[in-house]
Amino acid sequence: MPPEERDLIFEFFLIVLAIAVVFDLVFGEPPEFLHPVVYFGKVINYLDPRVRRLGSGIASGVVFVIIIVIAGLLPLLIILTAARLFLILDIFVSAYILKSTFAIRSMYEHINKVIGPLELGNLEEARKELSMIVRRPVDTLSEGTICSACVESLSEGLVDGFIGPLFYFPIFGIPGSIVYRIVNTLDSNVGYKDSRNIRFGKPSAILDTVLNYIPARLASGVLTISASLLALRGFIPHYSDIAATESPNAGWPMSTAASFLNVKLEKEGHYIINEGHNFPTVADVRASMRLYGVSCLIFILVWILPVLALRTVL
Repeated sequence: MPPEERDLIFEFFLIVLAIAVVFDLVFGEPPEFLHPVVYFGKVINYLDPRVRRLGSGIASGVVFVIIIVIAGLLPLLIILTAARLFLILDIFVSAYILKSTFAIRSMYEHINKVIGPLELGNLEEARKELSMIVRRPVDTLSEGTICSACVESLSEGLVDGFIGPLFYFPIFGIPGSIVYRIVNTLDSNVGYKDSRNIRFGKPSAILDTVLNYIPARLASGVLTISASLLALRGFIPHYSDIAATESPNAGWPMSTAASFLNVKLEKEGHYIINEGHNFPTVADVRASMRLYGVSCLIFILVWILPVLALRTVL
């Protein structure tokens, strides 16, 4: 490939990424009727009962994953291909679709809706807002456990909502980010161990775990760098905390954040991370939000840009 062509490819990816990030920070999430992830969810809900007619076992779950990935990816590939007719259209359509695979601003908005009422002493409103972003029972949560859930959501959200989809962007392009988001959406819908999904949803859960394996560990490293830049005095997490969660991935970002914030995180009946410390306060949640933002920037600098540059060279 001629050097000029390599430079153009690098510049294209860089411009698309920059526009996607700016779009997210300025506008947040696209309207639902134009949001690819909402489309993925509707396809999943439509096909779920129909595929289950084949059975509720693992084989049916594999078929379901394949069908959903194709049904989710193919229309967007057609749109991306059609947009190549005009460069400016190609750039903005690519940026729009890439943006739909990650979220920064919406995470801040969700967390602010929880800690705002907490600062006013309104636990009921805080619990109500928290229920929008977590699946645990919230009716009896204290201020400390609400703040814990916020820090956990920010830590896991760094992987699911940013590092995960953008880990695959410089390697496989926008289709890589799309497939990640489709699988993540699948896992959110059927990847549970209840009687209905324990077998049917297992392929989705396993694939989501595989796709998040490296991003979760990268997130831990990125959080460590960000914590040092923010002068957060903590320590490298103990392996017992990393392994505290049922998921082999979730413990990495959560234990790292807890360690550098010097707080305890707990999901009752499931795990305790950094035991022996106090639950986070609203101030700790705000520190976690800063950690989240800096980590997004660091990830772009230490992974996306170098890998994009390497890809254009190779």
